[in-house]
Amino acid sequence: MIVITDLDGTLCDIEHRLHLIQGEEKDWDTFSKECINDPCILPVAEAIRAMKLAGHTIWAWTGRSAIAADETKTWLMQNDVPVDMILMRPVDCFIPDHQLKKEWLEWHESYGVNHLQILGVFEDRDSVVTMWRDKGYIVFQPAPGDF
Repeated sequence: MIVITDLDGTLCDIEHRLHLIQGEEKDWDTFSKECINDPCILPVAEAIRAMKLAGHTIWAWTGRSAIAADETKTWLMQNDVPVDMILMRPVDCFIPDHQLKKEWLEWHESYGVNHLQILGVFEDRDSVVTMWRDKGYIVFQPAPGDF
């Protein structure tokens, strides 16, 4: 089965870089690339590792810009988080996370992926959690995400 995980705020602790996108001037590129310095949220990482050891396929779907693809892959390797596939927000795409992930889900569903093949989803953002649940998927929400 497939397990899908979000990264920022779910698997990666982003507190140290939030100042880059708060206030009037937002530096999204630097915010994304600073992911390399994120502390790992260990309970989620351990759950992902256990699911991989149990034979599940791990997909990371993140609203993080693809401008930080190299940093993201390095972070995953350095933190020993096994991921079989990563989907990242296209550079200069600013649609809301729930809409972006819904589009990705609908694309995968059009090729036969469904709730019978997806064991569950790790996600912190309430709007994305709602999207997944509305579509019939089980969601593990490790932290409140009303943002």
